[in-house]
Amino acid sequence: MTTPAPGTGCVVTGIDGAPIGETGRGLVAAADDETHGLLMSMMMRSRG
Repeated sequence: MTTPAPGTGCVVTGIDGAPIGETGRGLVAAADDETHGLLMSMMMRSRG
C-alpha cells in the first residue's frame, strides 16, 4: 500500500513504485491507491 503525497490527496511514487528520491527516473501519480496499483501493473506488463 502506498501513502498519499502530503497535501495533494493523491498517490505519488517513483516509476518503480518506491518512494520518490533524487535518483528517480520518473513519477507515477494517481488519484488513489487502487488506481496507482492498476497503473503500476500495466507498466510492469508492458516492460515484460
